[in-house]
Amino acid sequence: MSFRQTRWRFLAVSLAALILLGNNYSFDNPQALQTQIQQQLGINIIQFNLLYSVFALPNIFLTILGGMIIDRLGVRFGIFTFTLIVTIGQLIIALGGKFNQYSLMLLGRAIFGVASENLIIAQSTFVSLWFKGTELATVRYSNLIQAMGIIMTVPELGGALNSLLTPLIYNSSQKLSVPLFVSVGFCLFSFCCGVVLVYLDKYAEKYDQRCEQQV
Repeated sequence: MSFRQTRWRFLAVSLAALILLGNNYSFDNPQALQTQIQQQLGINIIQFNLLYSVFALPNIFLTILGGMIIDRLGVRFGIFTFTLIVTIGQLIIALGGKFNQYSLMLLGRAIFGVASENLIIAQSTFVSLWFKGTELATVRYSNLIQAMGIIMTVPELGGALNSLLTPLIYNSSQKLSVPLFVSVGFCLFSFCCGVVLVYLDKYAEKYDQRCEQQV
């Protein structure tokens, strides 16, 4: 039996869901802090909305490139790289909030955007590797449904937590940078989950190779 068919796959799927927790928590940080961002940085509504535009624009073309990178260099490379870039992007956003640098926040959002959608592609590719073949459509179809439920639920939890916690953290600290750095912490947690996931998938590959050699 393949390692990917054992109960370990549900740990793998849980980790795959958690790699998007930081991404989804951080994505709507600006929305939860709109008034504070506009007042502290002295920007208008058009400039505020640019924080979302620079996130979306790279994904018009770069998701195709991201798919090619994952196809050529592997899903493990994609998960590690894109979770790292998401974390770096959010760190730059937080530094922009700390030093009241709107341009730095724009740069961070653009970097964040480059990796965000590509990370979803890497996640989907990973799940298809661990739930593949006839299992996707026949006797263990319910396992796939459970896996997809986990994949869909955990990232949405990140968005809900942002809407709940970010305003509370700002009200407690009265500093724009504090909730933004909390988001960095969430992204760092997701990056660590990605590192564990990469190791687990690499172990699964070696395990299956040893089994094939013994047959």
